[in-house]
Amino acid sequence: MSEKLNTTKPEPVAVAIALHPGDYASLQDASRAVGMSEAAFCALAIHHASRAVMDSQPPCKII
Repeated sequence: MSEKLNTTKPEPVAVAIALHPGDYASLQDASRAVGMSEAAFCALAIHHASRAVMDSQPPCKII
């Protein structure tokens, strides 16, 4: 018996974040440097940091 693959794209979840002005400037610079929108860059950064934490390899010291 073959299973059907779920090919529907999940709906995005909107998230609002508040950043320190210096962190926001760094976000703008980094997203521009790689040619990504700020939203796409944030989503990718959160994805990578979340995976690192879940894999027990935090990207930085977590206090």
